[in-house]
Amino acid sequence: PGLQNIQTPIPNPTNASVQTYLNSILEEWNKNTASEGYVNAARSSLQLTTAYSSQQAGLDLGFNAEWAGGDVSTKLGMSSSSEKSVVIAFYRQIFYSVTLDTPTSPGSVFGEDVSLDELKQIVRDDAIPAYVRSVDYGRLLMITMETSMVDTKVNLEAALNQTLNSGVKVGGSIDAKYENIVKNATFSVIAIGGGAQTAATFSGNEEDLKNLGQYLEKDATYRRDNPGAPISYAVAFLKDNTLAEMGFTTEYTETECIRYLNGFIRLKHEGWYVAKFNITWEEADEKGKFRKKSWDSGEKTAGYIHQLDLPGDARNVKIHGIAATGLAWDPWGDAINVTENGPTNKTYRIYGTTLDRQYVIK
Repeated sequence: PGLQNIQTPIPNPTNASVQTYLNSILEEWNKNTASEGYVNAARSSLQLTTAYSSQQAGLDLGFNAEWAGGDVSTKLGMSSSSEKSVVIAFYRQIFYSVTLDTPTSPGSVFGEDVSLDELKQIVRDDAIPAYVRSVDYGRLLMITMETSMVDTKVNLEAALNQTLNSGVKVGGSIDAKYENIVKNATFSVIAIGGGAQTAATFSGNEEDLKNLGQYLEKDATYRRDNPGAPISYAVAFLKDNTLAEMGFTTEYTETECIRYLNGFIRLKHEGWYVAKFNITWEEADEKGKFRKKSWDSGEKTAGYIHQLDLPGDARNVKIHGIAATGLAWDPWGDAINVTENGPTNKTYRIYGTTLDRQYVIK
């Protein structure tokens, strides 16, 4: 803002001549316009994704993961698992843009010495001519939240988003269901562009999160010592000046984990008979495959109480209790036979007589 002459033809555009022109415009703004009180407001955008692979994270955030190097590549290589969750926030802070005037016709971009035969050699159905319509200069910020709290994709991304958009304060400004995610997290920030490429790490405590907010706000606009770097560009087809879009796909495993609190089944025998309990259930092994498990009490008399602890993700829990009837032709009869979806943290009590067996669940 404030510059009088921001549109200048460059007769023979080369990388050097364009950069020279850009430097002169910026210096004019530094010397005159900035001192007159104009502020070059940055245009910022924020994207969030849960990381399952570097390629998936890059596509979700809008850039090629192969382009990223160093610290950026390392952070993109982090992925969520059953022990941790990784969420990435990607800021684009655009200081200014350099834009090419839209060509009046496809032929206007070629010099008079370019022949039709030369064009036919390079222009094909699979090589459609296009041009760089604009280049954005500014800063990229990548904020990585790694937390020991394993939760759903929705809750993880909401926790980071609310943290960044609430002044980065723990407490009243953070929803209670997200606070544990944030408190058990480490935040890493990488800045590309601006004065220099920098990286910093913050924990989930309140003081560090305040510093995180200050870090994000620092160098958010253009200055002489904070010039910005090329961070994005737009390509248009020469034929009709429409925006060129590129589509990519990648394969990755999305790990969606839910923590289940361990539970129990409590057995209580108050009947006038000898009884036996058999409990069967399915639980996941270290590879996540469910396998059948069982437990037997053996023969027990009245007064028997036992609590069987079960993993929180146990399923198809069957509680089967049988009673000695004293009948030669039918020595054992059901006292209880119920199936639950998982551990219920309830007591299964059997009582009554050999011929009048009852049960209650509380």
